[in-house]
Amino acid sequence: MKFYHVQLFNNHSCSSGGGGCGSGHCGSHHHHEEGIVHNGEEEGGCSSCEHQCGGHHHHDHDYEIQYSHEELVKAADEGNVSAQYHLGLYHFDMREYEKCIEYCLKAAELDFVPASTFLGYCYSTLKQDYEKSFEYYMKAAVKGDEVAQFHVGLLYENGQGIEKSLTEALKWYEKAAEQNHVDSQYNMGLIYFSGGEGVDPQLEKSFKIFEKLANIGLTDAQHILGFLYVNGHGVEQNYQTAVEWFTQSANQNHADSQYNLALLYENGLGIEQSDAKAYEWYLKAANQDHVLSQFSVGNMYYDGIGVEQSYESAFQWYLKAADLGDARSQFNVGISYFKGQGCEKNVEKSLDYLHQALSNGLTQAQQAIDVIKTQQ
Repeated sequence: MKFYHVQLFNNHSCSSGGGGCGSGHCGSHHHHEEGIVHNGEEEGGCSSCEHQCGGHHHHDHDYEIQYSHEELVKAADEGNVSAQYHLGLYHFDMREYEKCIEYCLKAAELDFVPASTFLGYCYSTLKQDYEKSFEYYMKAAVKGDEVAQFHVGLLYENGQGIEKSLTEALKWYEKAAEQNHVDSQYNMGLIYFSGGEGVDPQLEKSFKIFEKLANIGLTDAQHILGFLYVNGHGVEQNYQTAVEWFTQSANQNHADSQYNLALLYENGLGIEQSDAKAYEWYLKAANQDHVLSQFSVGNMYYDGIGVEQSYESAFQWYLKAADLGDARSQFNVGISYFKGQGCEKNVEKSLDYLHQALSNGLTQAQQAIDVIKTQQ
């Protein structure tokens, strides 16, 4: 499912940047303030953020210690379902996947629930056979296995192996959530936030779910809770509380939270304004290849805000973000190459990056390209 977010700030050109190419010249760098993000996406964007791992039944090593491989084979051949299941896991660990499935099928046919759940996993990941995966997850789900219930919900939500149904997905997530399955609770929070076919948004319900998960230490939930407080979704808007939750998540190296915390420091929302602190948090996220943060660090070096001014450092950070596909950074790299600002002048590279920016939707790059070509 998609998690949509609302932009916090209006985009506008930075006073020192001018917003790009004027009609008679080129050379201004592209600056704009970003919106609070979720999972690396900004203004009007979205990103898939359902938890998809869910957990699986793992190998019981004590069982191996108690029984040799030969004893497991003997017990499995005599119809011992637990032995069949553990022998299947043994073959999985040995990457003998056909043998793994063979033994787990024997156990599943005798209604051994962990084997059915594990077969659901095998068919989805090893075979990409989602219909079979759904069949075995459902077999375990109706027996009350919370991991299987989660995956049934996920398959319904994504329309894999079964017709897509958000209402059915929610039903199965709820069953698993009642057994304290955290990933199911998380996905319920996302569904209640955005709604969808057959499900109306329930922001207060979404908020309560994420608040509960945040309080037990789930980093992603702490990040989302900060986002909800910033935008006043399901709760009264409170920048100060948003800062507290973003800080908790940021201290656990959550890059989006680090970026959002930097944004709040930069704008003095919920906390005393500090360009130095904004730079510090942008840099932490930028070092995790967070593109928006790399662009922001480049801006701070370019303007000398929160850090000593350096065109060379600005260029290096713009280049990192540009090579990860950020159109504004591609534009700035192009202008830098044209002007020889922070790098050696190179018109060919300038045009290359400006064309990349144009291909990524930054229309003002065309003006820069036209101006550069008239000067050649």
